[in-house]
Amino acid sequence: MKILSICVYMFGFWFSLQAYGAFHKEAQSSKSVNTINDLIQSGSYGHSVILRGNITSQISSGKYQFQDDQGDVITVEISEYVIGKMDITPLDKVKIYGTLDKNVFGREIINNVYRLIIDQ
Repeated sequence: MKILSICVYMFGFWFSLQAYGAFHKEAQSSKSVNTINDLIQSGSYGHSVILRGNITSQISSGKYQFQDDQGDVITVEISEYVIGKMDITPLDKVKIYGTLDKNVFGREIINNVYRLIIDQ
């Protein structure tokens, strides 16, 4: 009887860990989606940003041209482990979570992209 009660206790404990481990509170949910123009005007360099729009083309390995919902364009650096095996077309709306920065030529880019979501 002791073994059975221990097994039931462990079984319940294991399932409670599973439920807790599956919960991910969105740390970024309180942040609003930015526009490229607003980011450049505010000079929020080095800060985390969220952009919504379309990846219109691939410039080179890991570099893409991104157009936001306002029609402004910026270069986005997305590593292979973030984009993975996603099949994204220029018609797909996406949300990009990354950092606003400047490249060596002084042009604004979004780098350190840590999350890419196809937006429905």
